[in-house]
Amino acid sequence: MRTYLERVVLCYAALSSYGSASKIERDGGVHPRAGVSSSVCSQISAALSSASDVYYSGSTNYSADNSHFFSSSALASACTVEPGTASDVGKILLILGATNTPFAVKAGGHSTNPDFSSTPGVLLATRRFATVAYHASTSTADVGAGLVWDAVYAALQPHGVGAGYSWLTGQYGLAVDNVVGYELVLPDGRVLDVAEESYPDLMFALRGVVTRFTLKTYPMGQIWGGVLTYAADTFPQLAQVVADFSASNTDPKAQIITTYYYAEGSAAASQILFYDAPTPPPGVLDAFLALPSLARELGTMDLLDFIRLPPSNGTADVRKYWGPALSAASGVLVSFAVEPFLPSLFARGSTRTAAYPPARARALLPLSLCRSWTDAAADARLWAAMMQSADNVKAKAVSLGQDVRDAPLYGNYALFTTPVEDIFGQSLPRLRGVKGRYDPRDVMGLAGGWKVPV
Repeated sequence: MRTYLERVVLCYAALSSYGSASKIERDGGVHPRAGVSSSVCSQISAALSSASDVYYSGSTNYSADNSHFFSSSALASACTVEPGTASDVGKILLILGATNTPFAVKAGGHSTNPDFSSTPGVLLATRRFATVAYHASTSTADVGAGLVWDAVYAALQPHGVGAGYSWLTGQYGLAVDNVVGYELVLPDGRVLDVAEESYPDLMFALRGVVTRFTLKTYPMGQIWGGVLTYAADTFPQLAQVVADFSASNTDPKAQIITTYYYAEGSAAASQILFYDAPTPPPGVLDAFLALPSLARELGTMDLLDFIRLPPSNGTADVRKYWGPALSAASGVLVSFAVEPFLPSLFARGSTRTAAYPPARARALLPLSLCRSWTDAAADARLWAAMMQSADNVKAKAVSLGQDVRDAPLYGNYALFTTPVEDIFGQSLPRLRGVKGRYDPRDVMGLAGGWKVPV
């Protein structure tokens, strides 16, 4: 029987008032928001080419730039900058470094952590890097850093190819393992075309601002999939079906995500099924279809239509879901999402070319624990509840014999209080070395995200 190794992760989804908090508690301390002189924004504006613009509070672009999928991630910046060229990004970074100005870089705006892609300082919005160029001769695509996947798939669909998203992980590995190169702007303003052959250390540990990704693409026809909803009384049977799928599935074209959630006084489950062909073969996903469901939307479709199915944007605003335990804390959602992958999950990449995962000898499967709420005053209470849930799940996994006590956490899901050592582990020494070579003044330390210690 396959051992199911869980990577316990957290999804911070506080739906608090936009820019309402004056300080953010982190790692047991309080980090006041740094004041940013308007002269820095003016200095940036004067340095930019006509391809770029600076925006201030009150403008439509400013609001759009600061907007995030989760409002907890949206802060009111001093100004926003929409660079239109990589060289302009270099000019911006030089000014930010020289003035020691805090900043953030926002692409799609789906970060669930405050101060990661948002800032009270200067916000770089990459929305103008929005082109997709497909290269049939190399089966690659250049993808602008300001795009979301819907737009990427829409551009690639006429070519009959797809790229990047985790529904193909069983066949082609992690998204990071399918990146051929980057256009990267270093903290010193230089623009590099980074590839494993030219800059292997930067392929391993990016240091700067990415403006373009070059991704491997794969033939993509119609797929079969969709969403089922199950009532709570189906949970025992569903859990067994998920466990059986995780333990016995060997078909790399089959993927699932199972989400248990509490909704308006009752529990339910959302089951996403995916198969990379117009029809799944008998026996692969039949057990899910045999369970009684409250609703189902399944069929043959394009990948673009599949990823747009509900609940793809179900938590973009306040959702009316919660249970009695934390409803007084303005809670609106609690969910647990299970994402089984094949044991070969990490086999297509290398620790030589990517800092995460720090080791690839065993498959680690993500478990996303999400909480959402509306009142910023409840932040500390809800963060504590999330950590307690994660600790309980991990302790239970360990008690059942799963080797996850020291498993690295997934940075895209982890709460901002997570020590960086718990994510990158044995990759940290090399990360420090790359930082020292390409960012000795720690300009990127002024930005949000995980901080590599000096």
